[in-house]
Amino acid sequence: MLCARCQRDVQTVTAVEVKADTTSGHASVLTCLECADPYRYAERKREFERLCRDLGAPIPQVSPALPTDPCDVTDPASWTVRLNAKATNCDPTYHAAHVLGHWLADLHASDPQRADLVADILAGLILANER
Repeated sequence: MLCARCQRDVQTVTAVEVKADTTSGHASVLTCLECADPYRYAERKREFERLCRDLGAPIPQVSPALPTDPCDVTDPASWTVRLNAKATNCDPTYHAAHVLGHWLADLHASDPQRADLVADILAGLILANER
């Protein structure tokens, strides 16, 4: 089955959206995740979680930023990260890495038990960069 917008095979996409389509006369159409998510929030979330796993960082609950949030929010006290879903001015991978930096900094500052873990993650990044 093909995406109604980009004509890619939706079977290869991890999620699809079904919407009523009044223009084509079809009862519903399939839309691939990238077309259904023009700000690429899902990609940003996946990338943030992947980076956490790769670095051994704790993975918080990740959700879109609230309309009242000024931008991205990292809150170790509630174990949440809210991503600005409309951050169109940067690449999703860079955005995820940037927010991960905030998450680690906030986690280090607010949780003495995790401060050494954060320091070890940074040490590993520094040493890997020097090689």
